[in-house]
Amino acid sequence: MEEAEKRSRIADAAAKDICPECGKPLTDRVGTGSLVDGVFCSLNCQATFHHEYYLARARASELRDN
Repeated sequence: MEEAEKRSRIADAAAKDICPECGKPLTDRVGTGSLVDGVFCSLNCQATFHHEYYLARARASELRDN
């Protein structure tokens, strides 16, 4: 997913007070606290939404450790 599309989904979800990954209402809030990163209903939704970012960080860490 492109960054522009992610930002748009995050902004739309924030306006509707729903999770940008699954669309559930936000009763519990998970995330960095920054609306730019998104606010999610669970850690699973946050990890799924930002999967590419976490995968790149893991690969970079792996390369750095070897």
